[in-house]
Amino acid sequence: MNDVSVTPTEYAIGGKLLHCTVHMDISNRAKMADDDFVVEIKKKVAKMLAEKLVEDKFIEFTYMHDYTTDGVMVNGRVIVMPDTQVRIVRKLNQVELK
Repeated sequence: MNDVSVTPTEYAIGGKLLHCTVHMDISNRAKMADDDFVVEIKKKVAKMLAEKLVEDKFIEFTYMHDYTTDGVMVNGRVIVMPDTQVRIVRKLNQVELK
């Protein structure tokens, strides 16, 4: 992958949409027909998004003592929305830009 960017965008709904764009060489275009290649690309994009979520503190982490094992429990929380709502946000953004 030659060029990768992950950027947050503010929306009136009180959240941010993280958008990740990956630019690849034209030589990879033929590989897009291979399901395994596509899955690997999706995993890499998801990993980059997850790293950005942690870096920009979009994930809330809490730490608790686990008395049953005398260990530590780490919990993480993030607000997510289904793809149908992301489409609504995209439409809202298009309306706001006009």
